[in-house]
Amino acid sequence: MRFTLIAFILLFSFSAAQPSRALENLQLAANNNLACSIWPKIASTATKGQVEAFLSECKDGIFNRLAKARLGELKGSNARTDTLPLPDPTTKDDEPAKQLYLRAKNFQYGQNGERKDYAKALDLFFRAAKQGHAKSMTDIGWMHENGFGTQKNDKVALQWYEKAAEKGESMAFNNLGWMYTQGKTISQDYNKAVRYYRRAIALGEPLAMTNLGWMYETGKGVKQDDTQAFTYYKKAADAGDLQGLHNTGWMYATGRGVKRSAKKGADAVFEAISKKNKFSIEQMTGNYSVWPQDFRKQMQKNLKTHGYYNGKADGKFGPETVSAIRAAAE
Repeated sequence: MRFTLIAFILLFSFSAAQPSRALENLQLAANNNLACSIWPKIASTATKGQVEAFLSECKDGIFNRLAKARLGELKGSNARTDTLPLPDPTTKDDEPAKQLYLRAKNFQYGQNGERKDYAKALDLFFRAAKQGHAKSMTDIGWMHENGFGTQKNDKVALQWYEKAAEKGESMAFNNLGWMYTQGKTISQDYNKAVRYYRRAIALGEPLAMTNLGWMYETGKGVKQDDTQAFTYYKKAADAGDLQGLHNTGWMYATGRGVKRSAKKGADAVFEAISKKNKFSIEQMTGNYSVWPQDFRKQMQKNLKTHGYYNGKADGKFGPETVSAIRAAAE
């Protein structure tokens, strides 16, 4: 759900003729720990003076960041104040956060009888996040990073990942690592990325194991080490991460960091395909030429064993092999 910022109308009147009353209202709200909650009422029409008065009372938190964004907007920057949907701070939700989160996942992925609906998912994530649910905060960040149910906004995604990480959420640490790896809305910093991946791994996050393995494979933020790369890919695969499984197959197929085995490599990638790993399917249907020929022969044998392929196991991935791979992924 995209939160619509409410134009300031009545209670907190910031007219030029009443600046002292405006500040009194802000101070009163602050004394009652409500200063930040009034931001939605003034956000879309606040003047520079009003924002500065607000910031003097609301000194931290997400509303503070929104007010700073509005201030930047007023000063001529490209900041936007309407790109961070937020739950209405004046309402209460009786449904438990965990239940809201599970319902949100159903809409996010179109499962358990629900049609895929990112807007509904985002609404439910916000309601759960309002109760302090860290996984929901992470998903809000992910949806902003990818533009699902809202405008794509890496800066907002980063803010939500940071909020979730403050609560010790493992995927939030992984996603922060990814943003530093890619240099998304922040300066690229491989060393920081590695530290975030390690924190996520300490919390048992399989995807972070894959990402750290890639850092070792490419020598980014750490000394290049194929053995370490394979170790992390294998740990990720054993923990259920499909990209880790695919990368394990690559290391077996090429003999990087482990004894070379075309069969073990093909078995790993075939399993990733059968579990619908998108990257594995793309590799085997469009970029198969970079894989060793004996690996491709073994992949054709696997396809034949499982009834998807009747041609020769010659390592030549023609239309029949590609069609068999797509069938194995269905």
